[in-house]
Amino acid sequence: MTEERKKVLDLLWQTYPQDKVFYLTSDDQAFRLENDAKNHAKSLSDDSVDKCERTPSSAGAKPAKKSSKKKEVEPVEPTPPAEQEADENEDEDEEAEDEGEE
Repeated sequence: MTEERKKVLDLLWQTYPQDKVFYLTSDDQAFRLENDAKNHAKSLSDDSVDKCERTPSSAGAKPAKKSSKKKEVEPVEPTPPAEQEADENEDEDEEAEDEGEE
């Protein structure tokens, strides 16, 4: 196994800890489904597909860290129900007036 392929698999095991197997094509593209890998391999000069199963040493791999950036969101105060009903009634009154003008 090449160093590049080892790096790809290490990253996959860390990123997808729930997955037990990946299928790698000769260009080191990884697929969860064998059929997807075979379809991709048809476009390559080397159409081989390798099944790579998680080993006990890769089973303990920790998931890759996700971005810890949190978006700042400005709080919005909810409109009390009484005000919502008043707003809706005003909209209905305006619509009725508009229809009367035609």
